[in-house]
Amino acid sequence: MSLIGLLAGARVCRSLRSVALMSTLILLAVLTYPVLAEDILPTEPLLRLNTDRHTAVINGIATDAQNRFLVTASDDKTARVWSLPDGQLQTILRVPIADPDTGSLYAVAITPDGSTVAVGGWTGPLNAHNIYLFDRVSGALKQRLSGLPDVILHLAYSKDGRHLAATLGGKNGIRVFDVASGYTSMASDHDYDDRSSWADFDATNRLVTTSFDGFVRLYAARRYDKPMVPKARPRKGDRPFSVAFSPDGKRVAVGFYDSTNVVVLSGVDLRQLDVPDASETSGNIAIVAWSRDGRRLYAGGKSGDPMVLRRWEDGGRGRYTDIKVSNNTIMQLVPLNDGSILFGTADPAFGVIDAQGHTKTLQGPGDLDFKNAVLRLSGDGKTAEVSAINPSRTFRFNLSKRTVELDPPSDTALAEPVTNTPGLSVFNWKNEYNPKVNGNQIHLQDSEKSRSIAIAPGGDRFVLGTEWNLRLLDGGGKLLWPQEVSVPSAARAVNIPLDRQLVVAALTDGTVRWYRLRDGIEVLALFIHPDGRRWITWTPQGYYDASAGADELIGWHVNNGWDRTPDFYPVARFRDRFYRPDVIARVLDTLDINEAASLADKESGRGSTPKAVIGSSLPPTIRIVLPTGKYTTADENLGLTYDARTRKDDPVTAVEVWVNGGKADAEDQVLSTTDEGRVGVIKVKLPPQSTTVSLKAYNKNGASEPAQLQITWLGGGTVAKPKLYVLAVGVRRFEKAKNIDLKFSDKDAEDFVNAAKAQEGGLYQRVVTKLLPNDKARREDVLDGLDWLKREVTNNDVAMVYLSGHGVQGADKRYRFTPYDFDPDRLERTTVTDTDILDFIGKVGGKTVVFLDTCYSGDVMSGAKAVPGDVDGFANDLKNAGPGIVVFTASSGKEFAWEDPKWGHGAFTLALLEAMQGQGGFTKRGVVWVSDIEGYVYERVKELTKGGQKPLVAKPKLIENLPILEVRQ
Repeated sequence: MSLIGLLAGARVCRSLRSVALMSTLILLAVLTYPVLAEDILPTEPLLRLNTDRHTAVINGIATDAQNRFLVTASDDKTARVWSLPDGQLQTILRVPIADPDTGSLYAVAITPDGSTVAVGGWTGPLNAHNIYLFDRVSGALKQRLSGLPDVILHLAYSKDGRHLAATLGGKNGIRVFDVASGYTSMASDHDYDDRSSWADFDATNRLVTTSFDGFVRLYAARRYDKPMVPKARPRKGDRPFSVAFSPDGKRVAVGFYDSTNVVVLSGVDLRQLDVPDASETSGNIAIVAWSRDGRRLYAGGKSGDPMVLRRWEDGGRGRYTDIKVSNNTIMQLVPLNDGSILFGTADPAFGVIDAQGHTKTLQGPGDLDFKNAVLRLSGDGKTAEVSAINPSRTFRFNLSKRTVELDPPSDTALAEPVTNTPGLSVFNWKNEYNPKVNGNQIHLQDSEKSRSIAIAPGGDRFVLGTEWNLRLLDGGGKLLWPQEVSVPSAARAVNIPLDRQLVVAALTDGTVRWYRLRDGIEVLALFIHPDGRRWITWTPQGYYDASAGADELIGWHVNNGWDRTPDFYPVARFRDRFYRPDVIARVLDTLDINEAASLADKESGRGSTPKAVIGSSLPPTIRIVLPTGKYTTADENLGLTYDARTRKDDPVTAVEVWVNGGKADAEDQVLSTTDEGRVGVIKVKLPPQSTTVSLKAYNKNGASEPAQLQITWLGGGTVAKPKLYVLAVGVRRFEKAKNIDLKFSDKDAEDFVNAAKAQEGGLYQRVVTKLLPNDKARREDVLDGLDWLKREVTNNDVAMVYLSGHGVQGADKRYRFTPYDFDPDRLERTTVTDTDILDFIGKVGGKTVVFLDTCYSGDVMSGAKAVPGDVDGFANDLKNAGPGIVVFTASSGKEFAWEDPKWGHGAFTLALLEAMQGQGGFTKRGVVWVSDIEGYVYERVKELTKGGQKPLVAKPKLIENLPILEVRQ
């Protein structure tokens, strides 16, 4: 959660808007800022979280006139476009950023026609902030409104889209821009004695604003330099926060930061008309909104547990109803045309309250909520267990095993932080501003709140976690580090393991981070996705390890100056250099990144790892210029105009097109080429159905993130059913390793083929299979089978690859599948390598689904000079080999893949066969999607193995979901 305050001539505020609802010290903040060196826009790439949802407070929300889109702005330094009414992510809008605050977004607005999104917040050097205007469809930055003297707290477009109003921090009043003339600044009112937090237009373009100077101001249309009537001071609060015109413009509702009251003023002269019943509210209900017909008035904020929204009938004069909404502060309310209300919260979450008062959350947080968390550690700090409240689960991460356990059984070897010990007593440290140790005041920055403590074994020192920093202190409150250590978000829990080498902190952004105790240097970070399945760990330099499907949860943000859209690259784009589980495994032993890399390089026999930098070797970016929006057509011939951007000396070498996840033949006509990229038209033939078309650009450094266009087909015609090609390999025994017997691998493969054959006549016109059990699965046989798929599968077809057996790796760290002729003494020559498999599967024309039921079971490979194969890494490699590849893995991390005679199968394959045969309850719908299989197999394998094995799925963005089976009665 964010804070605001004047920080002793140093850093100011992690959020203005959000803390206006959450922190009383906002009232003491005077927002006059010096220019700081930290506000210079960095040119080097910055590592950032990259989830499909917000990971920090949603400060603002807005929708277009037809309620087709929702836009949200967050402290996580992104704005996002979502479709309505389903709340699905459409576009991520990225602004230039710098640590710690530049890029935090407090305000968002969208033009009534939905074409342009305006965002603002802490968006520039401290005395020169910006409003950014984005194209909603492409996410491209269209224009920057620069030179604003303070942070932008609220944005609002007029109902006709002709004006954009911005409210500012400090005593800087408001700014209004004329949209038709290119957003030129109109005469605006600067005569405010404190910050202005809200603005709203009525249907005639009159404007009403609030200010912490205590006044509400009303402006005539196009006369925004001076109020049309005397400014009014409502009698029920000193700090007016939000304001909203009733739909007819006759009334104005005002919510207060410092009061539980709401008042209704005259929309003509600001006389106080009504005071809705606010009895039994607490905190504040500072956010107000009217229903679209004006018959109901709503208010919410930080009131209740969970937070409630109060709804009054008869425009605020009638009875009220309290509606439970969220676990955290309600940040904004927006009326919809159907009578419902959109809400955005600090969870961060957003959703809808319908006219009957039913709440539906459309999207929840993209991270774990560690508020009130307890952080438990093993003695060496390599196992960390932390509780979350949203979702309410316990997560245990084991670095050595590379696994996450959900709600594991209690382990007494994991110790909670010590918060009190003889000779060292810390007081007022829990959510307080004035902590003390042994009676001595601990000196924090102004408005910095203490959140957590942990006393080191021996009791001679302790770490204090605050909203912005970590500090290592002695019993007298003296700082033992050279300086406090800045953290990306509030340190909700801290702990020091028994060996006194580390400080570990669980932060508000959902990360767990490890710091060296001796100097506070960060050495490792962990992010666990709220689904509890995916995780990624990384060092500040960018080396990472990740479970299957998790290598896009962080990425590199690259600023391109103040006037160009930043680029963003998931770390998967630099996998060949940065994916280093061998380095990650050594970091907590060495406590030095360079030493960990050196040891890992020496063991693997590779040369020295070069410095982990990416700024000089970036892949291109691409966007679709035309057509845009929700494109409809009855013409099978489509021409896409694209703009592919790249860095100088790294020219674009190719542009490829994918239709519904399958690679398509296309004609690429280059129109112009510069040092910064090229513009072209790519022509592709569409199938007679609604389609997703995706473009990817390539240079010598790799592939871009895809640009997508959704196409609705209006023409006739029918789509020929695809063929399904299945390659199934099951190796139970080995010709030269006779002590190994997996018992069911060959049967698993055979039964998978039989289940696939049953799909003929359903989704697939024909099913063609190739089964390779045991002695039919020599190395050359497996390669021939992969080559068969590459040759036979067309762009319209689907391929399935099922591999059951052992996966190992040698000193070179490459994943290897062991065929029937595997020789433990000739590992390199008698295994099918990851490169072999990738080379074929990456060239398969259609969509491909890979099932990896491979494992390393105990000591069966002793003497083979092999270790468990990195199935997570291999799955991510496969997923990234082509936009149409989905990968299922039987287990995660270093888990074994279980098999049991009573099942007659391995656990993973048993669950998979059950799903294919309709035992997952899919018969009611018929068609089974990837997500259906994913959910059923995960839960069923957990049940069979009592949590000992957790299958995962790695999916590219082009195939978030895919119909792959049809279950028939």
